[in-house]
Amino acid sequence: MSANIHLRGVLEIEAIVHCVTGLRIGSGPEVMEIGGVENVVVRDPLTRMPYIPGSAFKGALRSHYELFSEKPINHAVVRGGEGKPPIRIHLCGEPDCEICRVFGRTPEIIYKQGSQVDDNVIYTTRLKVDDAYPTEETIKKWEGFLPGGVEVKWENVLDRLTSQANPRQVERVAAGSEFNVKMSYKIFDERDVDNVRVVMQSMKLVEDDYLGGYGSRGYGRIRFRNISMTLKKREYYNGCRDESRKMLGGRVFQSLEELMKDLDRMISEIKSELGLKSKQ
Repeated sequence: MSANIHLRGVLEIEAIVHCVTGLRIGSGPEVMEIGGVENVVVRDPLTRMPYIPGSAFKGALRSHYELFSEKPINHAVVRGGEGKPPIRIHLCGEPDCEICRVFGRTPEIIYKQGSQVDDNVIYTTRLKVDDAYPTEETIKKWEGFLPGGVEVKWENVLDRLTSQANPRQVERVAAGSEFNVKMSYKIFDERDVDNVRVVMQSMKLVEDDYLGGYGSRGYGRIRFRNISMTLKKREYYNGCRDESRKMLGGRVFQSLEELMKDLDRMISEIKSELGLKSKQ
């Protein structure tokens, strides 16, 4: 690999996810009981409290941005089981593709498309998303009013001709619950800094649509608040000194709208801190 390739910094993005409506990220039932709830939410195996898996959150960011971008949704991910249709996503071998850079690609796609692997191109995924666990305040609320952190909602499917009902029970995290979200974003070059905008746009697209399942029925409306971005320069990893860390914008942003209005300045700030110059 070329000696010119090295990690210049890591951008840490932290936020609170506030559930405006009930949130459902499903999990298969561990034990089916007669009369039990079939459609359960995913829970931490130790605390038994619901959480937002990083895979679900990152998948939502990617899928919303893919629909927003002008890139083709051109790759089929084969699902297990006979008769199940493939899942289609965008995936390509273009070194500068912002979707593949930010959210990742499978290494074999480069070779399948006959692309030349360049030692001066980094194909590693830039964005890492951690599992999001409930805030301390939310846990206290659950302990007082909603043991286990979930509500069971009854839903009906009605026969259009006979009006016969087919009721079912669905678990979801109650509206008003909040989760701590943390993401890290690797920066190797100027293009990576410019693509910070992709992460913010993806978050806004999810915020304006929904997270999790049953979104067309009103589930999964969220808002991001208390958003901060902290840049760790490569020197930070030599001694973890505070002077190698910088909170961008100098403050915590109360909303995505507030942050995105200041995003151009913060992108320029990152480039200046890392000694990168914008390409003309």
